[in-house]
Amino acid sequence: MVVFLVIPLFGWHKLVHPWLAVLALLAAAAEAAYVAQRLRDTKKIRDDVRLAVVDVAFCIMLMTVGSQAAAPHDRNVIMTEVIPFSLIASLILAFAIGLRVRSLLAILVLWGSWCLALLPDVGLKLGSDLLGFVMWFVVGLYVATQLRSMAVKTAEATAAAHKAKTELDHQRIFRDMHNDVVGIFDLLAVDMRLPEDARDLAASGGRAARNLLRGVHGDQPAFYARLMELTSRYRLRGMLVHPRFHIDDEPPEDVADAVLGAAAAALANVRRHSGPAPEATFFAAFDADGVLIVSVVDEGTGFDVDSVRPGGGLGRLPQAVRDIGGSFEVRSTPGEGTQVHITWPAEEE
Repeated sequence: MVVFLVIPLFGWHKLVHPWLAVLALLAAAAEAAYVAQRLRDTKKIRDDVRLAVVDVAFCIMLMTVGSQAAAPHDRNVIMTEVIPFSLIASLILAFAIGLRVRSLLAILVLWGSWCLALLPDVGLKLGSDLLGFVMWFVVGLYVATQLRSMAVKTAEATAAAHKAKTELDHQRIFRDMHNDVVGIFDLLAVDMRLPEDARDLAASGGRAARNLLRGVHGDQPAFYARLMELTSRYRLRGMLVHPRFHIDDEPPEDVADAVLGAAAAALANVRRHSGPAPEATFFAAFDADGVLIVSVVDEGTGFDVDSVRPGGGLGRLPQAVRDIGGSFEVRSTPGEGTQVHITWPAEEE
């Protein structure tokens, strides 16, 4: 906006006091530098009353002094070049103070100063000049409101993202500790090569680790805790179980009971029939979409599914899953292991 104040200097010979125009130009450049420096120092403009007061005071001085550079009948012309700089004061008022009584009073003072600076060269253009102060103030209010709203939403989104990341980190650490630390205790507790007191100590350590994790991460869904308990139960029986659980919500109680019963039976079958070193991957997922998937997969001896009676040694549990609207599928090939897949609700064919 300072460049507008250079324009009157091109009509140097028409000015009554050209040195006042030069003084106004230099003062405007200094004030613009002050505003820029203050914004760099404070990093904000909101509630900066000092900046708003200094800017309004300077604009009043600029109007008063700058208008004197021209003859009385030419003041409207020279003030046309001053008004862009003065309108910035309205914008700063909107950003720094907002819609308050003192900012409205400042607008009235700017109006009065503008009218006095133009005297006696007052014409119809005065109305549009005064309206300009109001329009810039209103635009400033709108932009400031939008920017503040965006800042609040950005801060909320950042906080939510940080919270979600922290929660995911906690869940990952929890799973890793349960799968690794507790798993080591469980394996040591059933390792018959170790002395009995060492096995007892490992079992005690496993219980202590579970209690610690339960206390640290007690906000996990109850279904997640039941899956972990089932995993630990078979680990303590000498079976190597690799849990892969992603549980974000709680399934209905009857669904959880039926699915866990079927999963327990599948793990029991792995322990009994998969070979001398039973090992299985235990997968479960349930999210906000409401689809529960549970799988027990081993790479043991396998069997011919067609040669086994319905239920595959699982009793009524497959039917129990179907009774609650789920599906139960067993896939197996001799020598290639077995896969048990449970889905609720059952996929539509």
